[in-house]
Amino acid sequence: MHTAVEVKVVLERCPLRVASLAAWGDKCIVGTPEGNLLILAELPQQGTTPAHYEAVDTRKSFAKKPITQMQVLEDLGFLLSLSEHVAVHTLDDFSPVAVLSKSKSATLFKWSQERATLCVALKKRLLIYKFNGLEFQEVKEVPLNDTPRDMAWCGGSMCLGLTKQYVLLDVASGQVTEVFPTGRLGAVSILELESSELMLTKDCVGVFVGPEGKPSRRHGLAWSDTPLAAAAMDPYVVAMLPRHLEVRTLSARAQQTLVQTLPLRDVRFMAA
Repeated sequence: MHTAVEVKVVLERCPLRVASLAAWGDKCIVGTPEGNLLILAELPQQGTTPAHYEAVDTRKSFAKKPITQMQVLEDLGFLLSLSEHVAVHTLDDFSPVAVLSKSKSATLFKWSQERATLCVALKKRLLIYKFNGLEFQEVKEVPLNDTPRDMAWCGGSMCLGLTKQYVLLDVASGQVTEVFPTGRLGAVSILELESSELMLTKDCVGVFVGPEGKPSRRHGLAWSDTPLAAAAMDPYVVAMLPRHLEVRTLSARAQQTLVQTLPLRDVRFMAA
């Protein structure tokens, strides 16, 4: 094993409770249950003071309800956030751009930079929006038999993690194809990888699938416990387990995938 990930304390005694995180270059955006934003940035070393993170901006009443998900669209200069609705703000001064009115009570969203398309999950349905360079236009509503617990783009389809199974939804036709059951522990996690693969959690194993939802590798990635969430840091995957974080290599040729164990307990969120 070797040190692949260095742990730094970004902020101690955070004045706000954390409901979501988003990575933005060398910055970190924190969303709170009260609907506030806290922007943390790394300040360079000055004299004998080492480089460190500080809160450089706070936006109170950014949303009326808890901010449960955020994503930075750096190429477009936008911040997507999920609170009462999915909302779009500018990154430079967090000015409002749009509120997707039909997204009220949404549970999660997933953006595709390649397709300039946003998928929003609500109870037993999906809303598909296309960004035309000026605004987000709704192009499709897809009914479902269950509410997605996680989802990711997979080619022209959406891979959905439902309560009992993973499925592949062809966005154009609405056709649903079963991938495989979620497992006896009911853990649902979908991770997009740079190799155009997805890693789907089934109990204590990460199963790799290709754009058609078929297994793309002979062997999966075995974890010491069931991951609660995972983040890709090519060529590694960091998984949040109940008692610690595990870093494993994505190399298909590696005989030993475990690279590093980080003894961090009670981790609630990850962003990469």
